[in-house]
Amino acid sequence: WHEFGYDLAAARQHAQRGETPDQVFHLRYQGQHMTAIARGTANPMGEGIQKFMQSGAPHELLRGYLDAKWLDDTAVAWAKQDIECGDARLWQEIGLTPSEAGELRKADQTPATVIRDWWRAGIPFDEVAEWIGAGLTVEETLAQRASGVTVEQAAALRALRRGGAL
Repeated sequence: WHEFGYDLAAARQHAQRGETPDQVFHLRYQGQHMTAIARGTANPMGEGIQKFMQSGAPHELLRGYLDAKWLDDTAVAWAKQDIECGDARLWQEIGLTPSEAGELRKADQTPATVIRDWWRAGIPFDEVAEWIGAGLTVEETLAQRASGVTVEQAAALRALRRGGAL
């Protein structure tokens, strides 16, 4: 309830009526949005919130994205991978896509552990996203590099994986 801006008393009233935080927020926002449309003062941030809420992304992530004022389609793609806003920015800095970072998150990897592990292995930072995107771990990358596989080849494999060819 707190994440949606309700104090304890209001939360109790809504809960006693059997309403969930998502339902009450949606109804409140929808009413505000319709009033803004009627006045011609619709808020792009509010439209981003609505898109976020309807996307299927975990609603508990909304606050971080809202605080960052990042509610566009790209932010929704990251949130749909169950990735918090701050982590999404770090994954982006590494050069990963939302789905690539989502795979790492499911494997209990964080941006910090990924950066640390690849740095310790001596893989140049600019290559990390290509190797990860190709589906390789640090150890597999080291073995591939030792056998002559190049980052350009990893990038080609990554592109094929993105296109759904593999």
